Amino acid sequence: MHALIFAAGRSRRLGALTDHKPKCCLPLLGNKSVIDFSLEHIVAAGFKSVTIVTGHAENVLREDLASKKQKLKINYVFNDKYEDWNNIYTAYLVRELITDATYIFNSDIVYDQRILITAVNSRLDNFIVVDDTKPLVDEDMKVLVDAQGKIQRINKNLENAKSKGEYIGIMHLSGASLAAFKDSLEKMIKAGETDKYYEDALDRIVTGLDLKTISTEGYSWAEIDTP
Repeated sequence: MHALIFAAGRSRRLGALTDHKPKCCLPLLGNKSVIDFSLEHIVAAGFKSVTIVTGHAENVLREDLASKKQKLKINYVFNDKYEDWNNIYTAYLVRELITDATYIFNSDIVYDQRILITAVNSRLDNFIVVDDTKPLVDEDMKVLVDAQGKIQRINKNLENAKSKGEYIGIMHLSGASLAAFKDSLEKMIKAGETDKYYEDALDRIVTGLDLKTISTEGYSWAEIDTP
């Protein structure tokens, strides 16, 4: 299994906290940062390697991780459009690196290790991890399912009351579903839709996929977005 972490963004909503460092390098406990916790969980789940897509203050991220003993092989890909384009381009940039063995992670999440263990142990070919326990707010990346539990939409603009929950930023695709996702990314980039999220590329095709939700089962997690 290979982990792919999207960590290119500028994170302007955090103000001065991220002027000179990536969001994922913010300290949480002692000298342990957001990404330190993520990497620990990824190792515990059985991953052997990780690719991190960098952008803003990439030297800080590289130096920080190089200064700590790592149990993973870490590779880096630099997104030179991080200032102006949204994370749909991050996914497009590394599309050839996404294989059936790849799990995609947002870099700004802190989560209970059991969430990832549950996802990996599910052995599902195509899934997104969803918090279906907490009340939703407008900013959440919401997921809509039909009566049979099949995902119909994934979008921030969905109605809170009608949505199943919030996508937390851990995903796995394979086979035809992965190929369709890559094709959707390419079409949107070529159409100039560089202000979108990679979830928007998924939203365009999700009704044609056999995509499941995996619940956080009430285990704690948080997205780091504001001071």
